[in-house]
Amino acid sequence: MTPTKPTSRLIASIAIGAALSLTPLFPTSPPTAVAEGRAVSVTGLSRGSSGDAVRSVQQALVNQGVAVTGGVDGIFGPGTESALKEFQRRNGLSASG
Repeated sequence: MTPTKPTSRLIASIAIGAALSLTPLFPTSPPTAVAEGRAVSVTGLSRGSSGDAVRSVQQALVNQGVAVTGGVDGIFGPGTESALKEFQRRNGLSASG
């Protein structure tokens, strides 16, 4: 197995996190983010979420050159959603936010 580039892992992690945020409205566990080097794996986040997990996603977006309106504030609002969609578009993913 060959190691993946950090950007590839970030793309996959954000895509998975975005897909999972469309699953149950009432997740059975709280949102989490796990940083592995530059990659961030996220589950259970959607607009209105807040905390360290959101802050991790925002910082990962900024690290990839995507501006987050409002900055890295830990609040998943319209600026974070827009930045996430921009990242997804840039990387050929479905822009689900």
